[in-house]
Amino acid sequence: MIVATRHLGWSGVLPRQSRDRSDSVLAHLRHEDIAAALDDGLGVFDARGTGLESNAALCCLLGAPGAGMPSLTDPGLRLLDETGRPVALPDSPFGLALATGLPVAGVIIGIDVDGVDTRWVRMAALPHKGTDGAPLVVLTCTDVTSERDAVLALATAERRLRLTAEHAPIGIALVSTEGVLLDVNDALCRLLGYQREELTGRTFHDITHPDHLAADVAHVEALLAGNADTYRLEKVYLTRDGREVWAQLSVALARDDHGQPQYFISMIEDVSAQRAATTALDHRASHDQLTGLPNRTLLLERTEAALTRAEWNRGQVALLFCDLDEFKLINDSRGHAAGDAVLVETALRLEQCIRDTDTAARLGGDEFVVLCEGLSGRTETEAVAQRLIDALTEPMTRAGDVTMTVSIGVAYAEPGITAAELLRNADAAMYLAKSGGRDRVALFTPHLVEQATERLDLEHQLREAMRTEALFLDYQPVRRLSDGEILSYESLVRWQHPTRGLLAPGQFLPVAEASDLILELDRYV
Repeated sequence: MIVATRHLGWSGVLPRQSRDRSDSVLAHLRHEDIAAALDDGLGVFDARGTGLESNAALCCLLGAPGAGMPSLTDPGLRLLDETGRPVALPDSPFGLALATGLPVAGVIIGIDVDGVDTRWVRMAALPHKGTDGAPLVVLTCTDVTSERDAVLALATAERRLRLTAEHAPIGIALVSTEGVLLDVNDALCRLLGYQREELTGRTFHDITHPDHLAADVAHVEALLAGNADTYRLEKVYLTRDGREVWAQLSVALARDDHGQPQYFISMIEDVSAQRAATTALDHRASHDQLTGLPNRTLLLERTEAALTRAEWNRGQVALLFCDLDEFKLINDSRGHAAGDAVLVETALRLEQCIRDTDTAARLGGDEFVVLCEGLSGRTETEAVAQRLIDALTEPMTRAGDVTMTVSIGVAYAEPGITAAELLRNADAAMYLAKSGGRDRVALFTPHLVEQATERLDLEHQLREAMRTEALFLDYQPVRRLSDGEILSYESLVRWQHPTRGLLAPGQFLPVAEASDLILELDRYV
């Protein structure tokens, strides 16, 4: 009765009068009643494994039919170890206790009855002697099927997460709140060129480009302060051999049940190829495809920026509009490949002549522009223009020793002028240089705007004239002086202008030659 009272937790707690009353009650309880009330299986077995006494819980676990006693040697009963492999009875807790005469603590055993269902128990065995001295074993079996399933499910989930991280196509890292890399996957090791043991233990500062470290640290501090749940940014990582790798970084902060920060979960995706493609597209959108020089769009952007800087530092900004003279003859006589070679060599020479702070651009065709800022005065600008002329009039070997000349128009920025207006002024000055005999430099003056406007109007009217067939050909005979015989005819294009009357070629061909309109006029004739 002392054992029972200790099991129930009464001994040493109740006053004597109550304890005497409880002992009186317990005296009427049988051991079988106590065993029957237990949720755990309890039984006594002889040396052959035959059950001598057993409660209902153990009968249920061992599959004893009806009121019969369970038997550990039942043909339909299989014992399994934790991996699911069969366990022979001598190797079970029962057999070990019987053989050694020592208690066997709880061991996880699977009980499979007739292959229908497997229950998992924590089995303990206590060797004992019967009244006749025969060896007995007392078995206790606690059903742990649910707990084991939960543990296995958790282990499976953890293994699945580990495999997912290991085989993920992007880098994954667990980072301490101090910035130390606690664990990394193979993808991150491959990306950065480290072995795992080399990478773990480093800080994210060690593998981050210095220019990108401040932004990363600011985001980390915001997460730790609770001002954000996650952050995402593009940054440059440094590989083991010093290369720079662009990556998309996504970070979340793991917290415990009390909200305390535990570690960062970082996912790092290599975006170097995407950035290279984007950079290439941006370059194509802002640069001339043939020469690689900035195009009109980028030139105007840089000119606007230069004008803004000039307002602050009172510097001088100038545009030099360069147009190759008689370039069309190169295409017509030597082909477009030679013409392209001339343009490429022109671009190279322009870049060699200008300062690092200047910009050389190609607008199209044979039109180039040089943006200069921070000039000391017009004398320096004239020196730049002369350098350009000297460089561009040297024979161009890429096109077969072609010698070119160039007409340059110079325009200076005035307060309040826009980039487009400055470019228009330089263009007008270039036409003045052309009309003055080519191969020269001309400076923009205000009246050139009116001339440029008239030229644009005339160009528009000329396009309309070709569309309405207002152009026609006059045939001028070529006679032999000795006898007056007509040998041939020279065809001359004429324009019946609606307001200015009949116009000779010299009044409109220069406008056509200064633009691609001359090609349309050739086709028209």
